[in-house]
Amino acid sequence: VFKRDWFKLWPADRPLPQFQYVLQSYDCATSDKTHNDPTACTVWGVFKPNDDKPMSVMVIDCWSERMQYPDLRPRVIDEASSIYGDENEWGHGKKVDMILVEDKSAGISLIQDLQRAGLNVRSYNPGKTDKIGRLNIVSPIIAKGLVYLPESTAHEGEVRDWCQEMVNQVCAFPEVRHDDYVDALTQGLRLMRDMGLLTVDYLYNDSDLYVDETQPRRVNPYAV
Repeated sequence: VFKRDWFKLWPADRPLPQFQYVLQSYDCATSDKTHNDPTACTVWGVFKPNDDKPMSVMVIDCWSERMQYPDLRPRVIDEASSIYGDENEWGHGKKVDMILVEDKSAGISLIQDLQRAGLNVRSYNPGKTDKIGRLNIVSPIIAKGLVYLPESTAHEGEVRDWCQEMVNQVCAFPEVRHDDYVDALTQGLRLMRDMGLLTVDYLYNDSDLYVDETQPRRVNPYAV
């Protein structure tokens, strides 16, 4: 669904931009067992490349790790205090504006604990849309060149090492063993699009493909 050359590279010798919004997106493991799927985190920084280009987003951090919930909770709370961007700019970088967690499995408990900790967390429910459908919904954002990846400082033209696994997984999907990065990426891009932080020319009418608990549930009068 995704092509590797759709992603834009942010030159390694160029300072990081000043981010206007930072989102952390989590896809939590299904179970608490030691052999469970990994929990994945993708961090997104929204910025404007220049006056002639639309608002874009950069992957500024990502990680995937197998961990049980007692270890996951403090890790997420600690990550929420991170500062992203150029520390030399005014404001010394950007704090996290929102944490997005899919409300299933361990994510349900995580959302509750983050709320108790006073963090700005939002739950995400993709509804009945399958993973291919979720990828197709956000693919125009990447195809338009609105998603940047940081270039490696050691290998010109390649992404940084910590970002390589995520790119490999989402570009190879569905022929992959794990899809934790796929979920973390699609839900993050979807929310930023729905919030109006990212805009594409083609607006896909997918209002019935996921559940937004903040909106009243729609009823089809012809389905009676």
